[in-house]
Amino acid sequence: MHDLLSGQLKTTKKHLEETTSKHRAILTWGSNKNHNNTQPPNLIDDLFLYAPAQRSLNVDTVIGPQRLLLSKDELLPRDYDGTQSAAPHILQLLINKKTERTFASEDGDNESKLRIDNWLENIRQSFGVLLESPTLELRFDRTKWDYTLYRPEDKRHFSLSGLSHGHASAIQIFSELLVRVDAIQQEKGDPTFIPDGVAIIDEIETHLHLRLQEKILPFLTRAFPTIQFIVATHSPVVVASIPDAIVFDLESRILSRSSDLQGTKYGDLVTGHFGVRSDYDIDTRNKLTALELLVEKQARSPADEAQMRALANELAAKSHNLALDVLLRLRISTAKE
Repeated sequence: MHDLLSGQLKTTKKHLEETTSKHRAILTWGSNKNHNNTQPPNLIDDLFLYAPAQRSLNVDTVIGPQRLLLSKDELLPRDYDGTQSAAPHILQLLINKKTERTFASEDGDNESKLRIDNWLENIRQSFGVLLESPTLELRFDRTKWDYTLYRPEDKRHFSLSGLSHGHASAIQIFSELLVRVDAIQQEKGDPTFIPDGVAIIDEIETHLHLRLQEKILPFLTRAFPTIQFIVATHSPVVVASIPDAIVFDLESRILSRSSDLQGTKYGDLVTGHFGVRSDYDIDTRNKLTALELLVEKQARSPADEAQMRALANELAAKSHNLALDVLLRLRISTAKE
């Protein structure tokens, strides 16, 4: 995947750089600010992430507050075999922020306390979006140095290590970026510093159900507005999820804007841009093809007529849209006769 992605990005880079640069998601190097697009990001001031398609959230065990200082190597994109990741530090980061807030409160540092309160509330809301629970609660257990997620909608308690594959995949991407932002702020010595950067995410829809596929890219671009996202996807839901992205088809090498695709039915996107011949399932397509062959047959036997009626009735009973397709084919047959 690395060699393929690198080669295709290099061959299309010049063409893409000629397009408008201020987009939330765009296939080009560099961030939305004034960087030289021919150079990789500065690894101290800028965030640079590669997230492969195979993702999992393996949260490290925390035994107490511990200063989280990631090395420069850990700020580099993940290895293509997936061995490097900042996401396992997400629980340690939460514990550290909670501890820092306590110390700031004891010291009377209300500015720091308010900043951390806002940070924790943003994390709660972000987790709530990705876990589809607007009233989600983050409950701190000081005896175990752990955070429990509580969803009031169904009164469920669960840990970051106990998420479903889809929710874990979404939280993993968010955590990769969140921990990297904090690491850069630590190196800068400025907790308010907002880094620019590039995040390359392969098959962002992996493990995500359709509702979350619609939410993931708009969420990430809102949560990290100075990060430029380069996303590979096979999902029409992702492609049409934000209005200001540049879409590049790696097979046809056709460049378009996501806003031009919005307002199009997902089924039309599937057939028009993803190589599927029809928005019906394969079994229904086969039966429609059989019906068409019978309709076009010059001289139908009584058995052919019976089979055609049986197929037409079976298909028409499945859905309103399919019934209209069948009716159209039968009218064409009647007109020919």
